[in-house]
Amino acid sequence: MLSPFCFADCRLLSSVTFEQGSRLQTIGSHAFSECISLQSIVIPKSVEDLGESCFFQCRLSSVSFEQGSCLQTIGSHAFSECISLRSIVIPKGVEELGEGCFVLCSALTSVTFERGSRLRRLPQGTFANCSQQLQVILHPDGKSLSLQQLAQGWQR
Repeated sequence: MLSPFCFADCRLLSSVTFEQGSRLQTIGSHAFSECISLQSIVIPKSVEDLGESCFFQCRLSSVSFEQGSCLQTIGSHAFSECISLRSIVIPKGVEELGEGCFVLCSALTSVTFERGSRLRRLPQGTFANCSQQLQVILHPDGKSLSLQQLAQGWQR
């Protein structure tokens, strides 16, 4: 586990590389919050839980997950105020997104949930104050949700 607040406010941290075959399961709450120089990250497939506000106010432009990701939970405000984040593909194993997960991600235009997604619901306000061009694609049907639907939340 990466402990809560372990790299919080490390404003010069620009790169994070996880060991090949990492067995990390949890990225704790606020682990990388306010790391304003952090621009990209590849989350190891072993990670099951992204804690609350773990990437809050990072300048991430790229977030990806290793193939075969075991991710199940993305905590509340995990990526909120990541103003450079343009797109993200959420692994199919994610069952739960916390409240305000992508709040104020003003550049975010594309969120895709992988085929076979186990997501049960999107809390109200998950994408509040994101780009007006935001498109959220839910699989297996490839259904796209409107901004109005996103504002009200969604449940399978």
